Amino acid sequence: IIVSCEEIVSHDIIQSSPQMTILPAYRVDAVVEMPWGANPTEVLGYYNLDRINYSMFFMANATADGMLSWMEEWIYSCPDRTAYIEHYIDKFGLDSLAALRAKPFYSAPVNYGSAYSSSWDVEGKDRDMGVTFEELEQIMEQKGFCMSKKYTLNELLAITAAREIHDHENIILGIGVPTIAGALAKALYAPHCTLMMESGIIDFQPLVPPNHIADAHSCRGYSYATDLFSTFTMTYRGFVDVCFLGVAQIDKFGNLNTTVIGDYKKPKKRLPGSGGAADFISYAKRTILTMRNGRFAEKLDYFTSPGYLDGGDSRDKSGIFPPGTGPTMVLSTKGVFRFDETTKEIYLAHVHPGVSVDDIRKDVPWDLKVASELTETAPPTEEEVNFVRRFAPRETVSRQLMMELAIGNFMKKAAARKA
Repeated sequence: IIVSCEEIVSHDIIQSSPQMTILPAYRVDAVVEMPWGANPTEVLGYYNLDRINYSMFFMANATADGMLSWMEEWIYSCPDRTAYIEHYIDKFGLDSLAALRAKPFYSAPVNYGSAYSSSWDVEGKDRDMGVTFEELEQIMEQKGFCMSKKYTLNELLAITAAREIHDHENIILGIGVPTIAGALAKALYAPHCTLMMESGIIDFQPLVPPNHIADAHSCRGYSYATDLFSTFTMTYRGFVDVCFLGVAQIDKFGNLNTTVIGDYKKPKKRLPGSGGAADFISYAKRTILTMRNGRFAEKLDYFTSPGYLDGGDSRDKSGIFPPGTGPTMVLSTKGVFRFDETTKEIYLAHVHPGVSVDDIRKDVPWDLKVASELTETAPPTEEEVNFVRRFAPRETVSRQLMMELAIGNFMKKAAARKA
């Protein structure tokens, strides 16, 4: 085993924090000190995620040629890490690298160093998009992202999801809408709920939106850290009240496909797979499903995670799942769906503003049931919208607009450095 690290420290320091040691010395053949070795991702206490460089890597990774081009520039043309950093500075500037460096951020008394502790910089501008809170609201209105003059679709989804969280519940959160919903619920109406990440970060205080499920930089602090195995066994033993899952395909009984679109051996699109989804929907007491780009399907292309199986009491009769568990809500970009208590078939409960039942029926390949007292999704309050915009300004708009503003802001800074 060869270990690469940001810094080689004395043996005394290692002995003072034995709980941090994962690999014992007798298992390791060599240790390599490699500062900035994880860039463009992050290392807790040393530097944050490099959002611009990481986004460029992510976009390059969309095609084989793009990935090969990225590897040629950042790997094959850089004989060592020093050359990589020199190339980075030449391309983005030393100040861009320095801005990622973690500053002391103690969590009584441990230093969970972070480059920043808010989505907004000292000038009140979003760190990526380079606009103030007021400017962002003006841009959203000009670009037509607001469903009304008060809120955007993304904000409505996050706030609607947050209202499903109750005080004193244990919540497993994913990235994006779920984390924003958890942060909002804990701040405004469920202060005693316990927010958890799949990676094992338990009872965390949200600071900024996380970049992934193990992003400790996103926390103001947390009660304890465990591992994936313990998080899953905690779910199996009934300690998780609510989990959030994303949906690629869903059938009328809430069964999910997050594996492939099309034929398994020759798919039109390969998806992330189950991950922890099958476990969480099987054993969490309630599961909230979010469907941003997903589809309803008469028959799933692949059965990844169990909803209510064949409907009715088939889930409980299987003897595999704790009684009473299963999905309780599907939150889509057009409405809110729930499940009939007897048949377990999905039905439309609420429509979002500006959306008709016919608009939704066009997306559903079966005769969709509709609530006898169908209502419009409850609008967010001003307090809820303001919290979401302050906590996660980049998530309130579309990814396209966020990237447009962020890259424009980056190029403006690059031009100013050369001037």
